[in-house]
Amino acid sequence: MRQNGLLLIVGSLLLMSFAGCTGPSEPEITGPYSNPGDHTTTAVVTNLIQIETGGTMGLAGPWVKVYLSVTDQQGLPLENFNHYNFAVVESSSAGTVNVDSDNLDAKSVAQTGQGTATAVVMDYSDYMPENLRSDMESAVKLFITFMGSGDAAEIVKYSYYPEVVQSFTSSKDDLTAAVEAPWTGPGGGAALIDAVYVAMLDASTRAELSAVYAMSMGWEYSSQHTIGQLGELADSTLIPCYTFGMGAGDTLKLSEIADLTGGRFFYVPELEDPAKTYELLTGVLKKSYVLEWDIRSPSGSEVHVTITTEYVCGNGTLTSTATGVFTAP
Repeated sequence: MRQNGLLLIVGSLLLMSFAGCTGPSEPEITGPYSNPGDHTTTAVVTNLIQIETGGTMGLAGPWVKVYLSVTDQQGLPLENFNHYNFAVVESSSAGTVNVDSDNLDAKSVAQTGQGTATAVVMDYSDYMPENLRSDMESAVKLFITFMGSGDAAEIVKYSYYPEVVQSFTSSKDDLTAAVEAPWTGPGGGAALIDAVYVAMLDASTRAELSAVYAMSMGWEYSSQHTIGQLGELADSTLIPCYTFGMGAGDTLKLSEIADLTGGRFFYVPELEDPAKTYELLTGVLKKSYVLEWDIRSPSGSEVHVTITTEYVCGNGTLTSTATGVFTAP
């Protein structure tokens, strides 16, 4: 499929999503979103991206925001969910508390207008075939094309070593030029872990909802950092890395990086349809859900939160559970 056709497809999807935005004339939400006519979705997969807390017990009251990615079995975002699709449970030393769905606010990140910051890692090692390299670039450029005005991205390329070829910016022209610019680094090695490490450090300095996207064959031969050190950095920065495995690469290494950093692995052996890859990329952050509620657990307590997502479709009732930990203000 040619680029112009892809742009028209994605543009139509965006116009459809704009047309479906909630307005004053729409009926009141009285139950969870369901779609009995959906026979394509066979699984719901949730991933907790980030947790924010604020307020105090003595003032406006403590609150928590949880950013939750909700996708189907292919990694494509499931949209139109509302607060009744989610069940939240807080657990602390004081006991277990169920958060009533009526007291839960649920919106997509796109609906809130919140900006995102994405550090994109691109594989330019000798192990990446030229055709896959071209597909990778097409997908990333499509992603850049439809970035929002409040979004920012960084481009990190790597072979024997990583290089930030474009630091975080909202300029689509600068980002596109960085993607299209020939890679001048040495071939041979593959410093995947180092590239993700650099991208994660940079993403951790941003105020927006942030993540690392690593598009790679997955081979690792020349990094200075270990996988353990990458895991320690992820624990301290709370920046997840979502990996996209291309071709006949090392999917085990990419899965390990995603699992270790709190991200998710997607297998896309051929990016012949960049529009679908664009949907995967936007589904992680921009089409994730923001769940917000007033904290019920005591101030200062360590709270373990469990979020169960339920979706009724043509294949029955599908559920998924995500967990996280925060300290109540």
